[in-house]
Amino acid sequence: MLGAIEILMVSSLISLYEIPQLIQDKRKMDLIMFSLILAIATGLSIALALNIPVPNPVDWLRPIFDPVGQSVDNLLK
Repeated sequence: MLGAIEILMVSSLISLYEIPQLIQDKRKMDLIMFSLILAIATGLSIALALNIPVPNPVDWLRPIFDPVGQSVDNLLK
């Protein structure tokens, strides 16, 4: 639980440092992307800190690339 609080504190500090400059420069798209990526990263970090299983993106890509890898292996044998 303490880890999650620390992650929230760090992400809040990052937001307090970055967001005012983005608003001042009127970089709306950068602000949106920064906020989205920070929210995703914070959520995943908190999930890991609380030992909640987080899906691995490699597991999603494996069905796509395994047949290609097997074809290359067969070609090189």
